[in-house]
Amino acid sequence: MPRTSAALLLAVLVFAGCAGRPPEPVPVPVRGKVIDAQNKPVAGVIIRFWPQPNYSGSRDGATQTDGSFEVSCPPGKYEATLMHIPSEHGGDPGAGGTAKAGKSAGGKTAIPPRLLDVKKTPWRGIDVPAEGRNGLELAVVE
Repeated sequence: MPRTSAALLLAVLVFAGCAGRPPEPVPVPVRGKVIDAQNKPVAGVIIRFWPQPNYSGSRDGATQTDGSFEVSCPPGKYEATLMHIPSEHGGDPGAGGTAKAGKSAGGKTAIPPRLLDVKKTPWRGIDVPAEGRNGLELAVVE
């Protein structure tokens, strides 16, 4: 009888261990606005949310004409960076490319170099709770 109980326990443990890793958390909306030093909207930039601590798999969105954005992220802590949407690519966020650090590009707000680099950005530890986040304001200042 004790052998049967031990075998059953072993089978349950093996089955439980083979169930795989837990499912990925469901992404939630992060809504906010990017503004410049004069409190004006920063439009036409890509905002990237990098998960802490390893920065793998950024979540990207684009700012609208009023500076607003929406990005879907699993709950957790993030760092944020910016990059311009290249006009030669029709403003397509998927086209990639970065602005010239510290230079104004075609009337767009210049992005300070530290906001282009996930290791230098001051936008650290942005908390995204399970219910999402609204009203996040990120200021582009030197």
